[in-house]
Amino acid sequence: LERPRAVFEQLSMLRRYFGEKEAFYYAWVSHYTVFLLFAVVPCLVCLAAQAGTSFGNDTVMTLCLWMCLWTTLHEELWKRKESELVWAWDLVDFEYVEKPRLDFHGDLWLSPAGQPETYFAWGPYLLKLVVSLLLAAFFVSLSVGACILAHQFRLTMGCLTMTDPVVAGQSPTPSPSPSPSVETCHW
Repeated sequence: LERPRAVFEQLSMLRRYFGEKEAFYYAWVSHYTVFLLFAVVPCLVCLAAQAGTSFGNDTVMTLCLWMCLWTTLHEELWKRKESELVWAWDLVDFEYVEKPRLDFHGDLWLSPAGQPETYFAWGPYLLKLVVSLLLAAFFVSLSVGACILAHQFRLTMGCLTMTDPVVAGQSPTPSPSPSPSVETCHW
């Protein structure tokens, strides 16, 4: 899939310059980008097949099955690539110790291991969590509402264009009943 020699040399240069953590990140991005090419082509084919039809045909089901297979293949091949990099960089027994962030402000306390650590108090943490969840719920409900409104608009416009003779470009025929669009559109 990728040119192993060129990609590995570039990753090795990144590893020497930035460290293992960043090199693994770029390795994952490189792997993911290559695999996205295998997802784009079937999606474009499905989009072309859907251009003139509804979403109820078999191309969507085929695309869903392909994406399940694609996700599994991507994950398993990334595990293999990661193991390959761990072996090549001699990181088999490597345990990454994260340096404390300088911009982290918290209270000092003794960890169960007896070493001083900084921790973030529960009060501000819960406040940030509640505000984040409320904002996320608001924007999700806003998105769902927009989808419902768009669907309702499509139904209304489709109903008017199919049943109303004036909108459809036909000559109106006088009838004693109200407009056909009111009678035939059920919401």
